[in-house]
Amino acid sequence: MRIAIAGGTGAIGTPTVRRLLAAKHDVTLLVRPGHRELPPGVPATTVDFFDAQAVRTAIDGLKPHAVISHVTSLPKEIRPRGLRATYERNDRARKDAGEHLARAAAAAGARPIVSTVAFWYEPGPGEADETTPLWLDAPEPIRRSVWTLIELETALELSGAVVLRCGSLIGPGTYYDRAGSFGKRLATGRYPIIGTGAGVTSFVHVDDVAEATLHALDLPPSTYNVVDDEPAASRVWIAEFAAAYGGPTPKTVPPFAAKLMLGQALVEWNARSRGASNAKLRATGWAPTHPSWRKALLGLG
Repeated sequence: MRIAIAGGTGAIGTPTVRRLLAAKHDVTLLVRPGHRELPPGVPATTVDFFDAQAVRTAIDGLKPHAVISHVTSLPKEIRPRGLRATYERNDRARKDAGEHLARAAAAAGARPIVSTVAFWYEPGPGEADETTPLWLDAPEPIRRSVWTLIELETALELSGAVVLRCGSLIGPGTYYDRAGSFGKRLATGRYPIIGTGAGVTSFVHVDDVAEATLHALDLPPSTYNVVDDEPAASRVWIAEFAAAYGGPTPKTVPPFAAKLMLGQALVEWNARSRGASNAKLRATGWAPTHPSWRKALLGLG
């Protein structure tokens, strides 16, 4: 199968390309102008993802059977005070690339597959499924990103895309990796538990997102949560990540103090975030190789 993939050199894209090649697919990378980090032996086409016509021309020329977008635009370090600018830049990159690639794929008769996120569901009890509303009244700058996500996913639905809503990524090249932005803070005691640490996170290993992407080549168009089997309260996972990385016991910070350091949005997200269910994707035959973030941290699967 001929496959064009954008975002093919990132944390998700790298293992996805590796698996596509192992499965004997004909893979072409779609890369931004000036992109230099390319795997040897994999052809690449340069395209401006913000230019809809340029994307359409590139897809028409490649004649792929499927078009994948794992595009993001995130810095190596997440800084709370720069959160608004970080979200705005990433929102634009994900939305424009996802929309333009999905529309071009649909017009060319190819299958669009686009990754988004599974951690902005409306707060509430239990695990969110794909029918759970998104967090429409979230504090800024999260609210703007939620509404951008809604715009993107609406366009993707109209294009007949498979949408993979991914949990918080773990594994090589992610923020939660030992060498990542959050991993370094967890290892040095700079990642506190806020208040009671009641907010719940669903993680997913990048290898499992890669497997889900290959699986999506045969899925009907719809939206699927791609998460592991073990949603965890922040007071639990923060302590266990810190211990796994050899860090000190995390400090507990009251919400009013955390707001001064991190801002309202991150404090509310840490207090009210909600885990997600992978039941819909599991029912199609996919299962995570890393069902437990705990075991993945220790390299046990």
